Amino acid sequence: MGKGKSIGIDLGTTNSVVSIRSGKEIRVLLNLQNEELTRSVVGLNKEEFIVGTPAIDRMVTSPKDTIISVKRLMGRAYSDLEVQKVKKHYLYEIVPSDGKDGDVMVILGGKQYSPVQISSKILEKLKKDAETRLNDTVKYAVITVPAYFTDKQIDATRKAGQLAGLKVQKILDEPSSAAVAFGVDNIGQDESKTILVYDLGGGTLDVSV
Repeated sequence: MGKGKSIGIDLGTTNSVVSIRSGKEIRVLLNLQNEELTRSVVGLNKEEFIVGTPAIDRMVTSPKDTIISVKRLMGRAYSDLEVQKVKKHYLYEIVPSDGKDGDVMVILGGKQYSPVQISSKILEKLKKDAETRLNDTVKYAVITVPAYFTDKQIDATRKAGQLAGLKVQKILDEPSSAAVAFGVDNIGQDESKTILVYDLGGGTLDVSV
């Protein structure tokens, strides 16, 4: 084992993906189900957390114990309009942390978990699957977030990464990440251009200039 690899993680609302840079090449790492995309879904199987396709497969029989779109809850208060929108559309239970109007929590297996804890389970799987593919320890990560994320939402994402055992080197907004991936950062000063970035996500569509 080496000193520890660094990976890039797109922690999506619907799907998440891991990549690694080798020289100039960016390579997407398959998960243990041989999928490029890992569904951003967390469930339970006999009190053990399951993530991705295995969680989706149990959703029909355990809809209330299947957490989807947890990214929409990150860093938000229970009274937030987005939280109330999620609460109406999904079957799992969403509650305030203090019984009044505090940070949002979800119920899984009869226990309360924060969105940070649920997101950390997704990141933990991505980390472990990457380690299997690379046959090396993964210690570091750059994680992407939407451009509209607040400081509190960014901090919640960072905490989720740390809880998953990752040293988060940087939180990068998704449009910047997309632009860098296509070499926009290598454009010379005399070639300066206005770049329009479409983020066609599974849960949201964002456009940035």
